Formats: sequence, structure tokens, C-alpha cells
Amino acid sequence: MKKLLLFVALFLFASTNLFANEYLQNYEMALKYKKEADYPNAIKYLLKALKEKEEDLEVAQNLCFEISECFRSKGDEKSALKFINAAVRNYGATLEDIAASTILNKDFLRTADASIDADFYDLHRIYLLKSKKIERKEYAKLMQ
Repeated sequence: MKKLLLFVALFLFASTNLFANEYLQNYEMALKYKKEADYPNAIKYLLKALKEKEEDLEVAQNLCFEISECFRSKGDEKSALKFINAAVRNYGATLEDIAASTILNKDFLRTADASIDADFYDLHRIYLLKSKKIERKEYAKLMQ
């Protein structure tokens, strides 16, 4: 019986460690490709890393910012903006998080500022409703 419990504990520890390593491997590969200016592959590995860390909101926000910056660097500002919006809608990023980000290009943020501001409050309300941080009755009051 002790051997069985030890085996189960060892298996659980190994599988947890494997998933943590998978995130790190994907993130390190993404940074390698980003450094080489191979943005499509960097985005591919950042998306894999994001799937592993969706529950960690701060990490997920930063991964969205990394993906956004890759799109911006390859000239796709529309997709870059979509991932900033995804950070707000899905992971609760605030305007302060966006402005304070060391990942996002400040020149891009200045030009995209009007678009970010226009969509921010609607996207943030969606996040609050999805995450149950605001009740529907409170939301209805906000909309009046």
C-alpha cells in the first residue's frame, strides 16, 4: 500500500513538473524566435505558452502583450491591437497595465491609444462578467 501511495505521489509530482517545464520550453523557444525576428514562430510558441498559463492572469496578460508586440514588429498592427484587447477582455488588464508594460512599444501605444480607450470599458465589463467579479444586477446599473 505504501508503495502504491508513493508511486501515485511521484506520478503527480512528475506530471506537475512536466507541465511547468512545457510552459518554460515554449516561452524560451518564443523568445529565441523573437530575438531572431522570426515572428510567426515566436507567436506560435507564445500561444502555446499562453494555453499553459491561462489561469495566471498576470502571466497571461504579459504573454498577450508579447504576442501583440510580435504582430506589431511584423507590421500587423490590427492583430497587435486584438491581443491587447484580449489581455483586457480575457485576463483583466487595465489601462495602467497597458501603459506600464515594458513589453509593448510606446510609439505604437501612442498611435493606438484612441482605439484602446474606445474599446477598453466594454472589454473590461466583459471580463468582469465572465470572471464573476461583478454581478449582473450591478452591471445593469452601470448600463443605465
